[in-house]
Amino acid sequence: MSHLEPTSLYDFHKTTPMRNGVLNWYPFAEDSSALEQSGEALSGMLQNRCGRVISFAGEYAGSEKFDYVVAVDSGEITVDLLSKYYSYLNERGRLLLAFANPYGLQYFSGKRNPRTGAEYTFWAGESRKEVGIRLKQAGFAAQKWYYPFTDHYFTREIYSESCLPNEFLNHRGHEYIADDYTKQFDERGLWQEVIRGGAFPFLCNSYLVEACVSSSDESCEVDYAAITVYREREKAFVTTVRNDQTAEKIAIYSEGKEQLAQTFENHKALCSFGVNVLPVELSDGKLTMARIALPTLWDWMTRKLSEHTLDEKILFYLFDKINDEITKTANSGKCFWEMVPANCFYDERNGKLIFFDQEYAWAGVDYRMALVRAIHALLYSFAFKNCDKTEEWVAALKQRYDLEKDWDQLAGMADKQTIEFVFNKEATKPVERFTDRAWLRMQEQAERAAERAAERAAERAAERARYNKMCVVAVALRSRQIKRSAIYGYGARGQMLRLVLELNDTDVTCVIDKSMPIVRGIPLVASVEEMSETPDVIIVTPLKGANEIADEIKSIISCPVMTIDEVING
Repeated sequence: MSHLEPTSLYDFHKTTPMRNGVLNWYPFAEDSSALEQSGEALSGMLQNRCGRVISFAGEYAGSEKFDYVVAVDSGEITVDLLSKYYSYLNERGRLLLAFANPYGLQYFSGKRNPRTGAEYTFWAGESRKEVGIRLKQAGFAAQKWYYPFTDHYFTREIYSESCLPNEFLNHRGHEYIADDYTKQFDERGLWQEVIRGGAFPFLCNSYLVEACVSSSDESCEVDYAAITVYREREKAFVTTVRNDQTAEKIAIYSEGKEQLAQTFENHKALCSFGVNVLPVELSDGKLTMARIALPTLWDWMTRKLSEHTLDEKILFYLFDKINDEITKTANSGKCFWEMVPANCFYDERNGKLIFFDQEYAWAGVDYRMALVRAIHALLYSFAFKNCDKTEEWVAALKQRYDLEKDWDQLAGMADKQTIEFVFNKEATKPVERFTDRAWLRMQEQAERAAERAAERAAERAAERARYNKMCVVAVALRSRQIKRSAIYGYGARGQMLRLVLELNDTDVTCVIDKSMPIVRGIPLVASVEEMSETPDVIIVTPLKGANEIADEIKSIISCPVMTIDEVING
């Protein structure tokens, strides 16, 4: 990555390896050929994974047939375009097409439509259903659809029809706003209900489809992928869940192979301590394990929280189990700090925990830090932080395991490891910086909008008050048999008085106002001396100095002169 600070999120995307997440998990065949139309965003990754890569824009003029066509944001997805892609492929070829979902949830939150530049607008014709039909019309024999999350620009997870997210979607996506300050809210809080309603495939932010030329070819065996390309090179991995009931973990870069071997050793060590850990095999630079059809303990707890059935008794039961397993490592001289609810499966039938993906062990550190990290996760999780009992539960767990004295120190160490090893905040800082700046602008816009709304509400309230007061004036004039009035002052009160008087069949003979405002339908004069006829009364409407103005007019003309208050109070 360039050491120059990117000036926009767009520039950052062009240089960060995070852009590769949309396809760096895909099992490209060795020594394959690929034709790429992605603005060269994926060129480097493809060159490392395939034998021959050609990048192009517009139409490809060569005659070579390719194993893969990789197209990202290729413009309007027409049958003609898909037919051209089909023609570039050999008889066993595959199209990998990534594009923004025109009905993505982000557009319902106000994100600008990339084609129209306007918020809350959608473009028809490129839904998953429609593109699927067009792929068939173009000749493709089979399709497998994937849902990159957050989207196909900053992808950290890949879902498919065979492995959709549950309603407790881990909020691992990079939420961001790129040079776009129109979003009105953070849509992450809506994903749970979207998934509950079965709408994730329709409202996901992006699509990736694998379309095969031959009906005899099997679709990609990967059903799900987790991508940590945002981490430092030695900590960057891809974990795939496959349709042969296995899961694999590979290092994205060669620098990560040592850590992969360490993960294997960590699993062996935990097994020797009697910890119930998922067996793994290390061969050909990858870890292989069984695909487990169980929820993680984290997802199980979150489901109970969602159902309002999670209580202190259940938490004690579960964390007692975690503590029992962690305690088995007490004499190892290491802290296996990935022994947390997100890294273990839970079998509700027998109450067993099965730990997996134990990447890290910290030598010379209090083994209890793992338990502190497991408990501390409740405080920063998207689900639990909105629960009013979370802090109470955490306090009870700290006391139960006698962690209160050392909590701050161990929690600080756990946070440090999580930030440096798991999230790599330095790599994602530009995303967060651009987004924070955008949210700040949006908040400022929202505050200004709220101020304007409050001002309009106050103006409407004042207008209603003026109207009500002028109605009292009209009733008072009618009771005195006054039918012809002149209005002195044509501000807000004067204009409202005229409206009410005319609605009550009282003739307004003229308006007197030395500032000469625009008045339609009746005479306007600058002073009482210029009146062409004498009314039954002149009503003085200004608030400031009303009595003095009335006295001055009385000294000039013999016509009755009254302030608003005098009319009302008699």
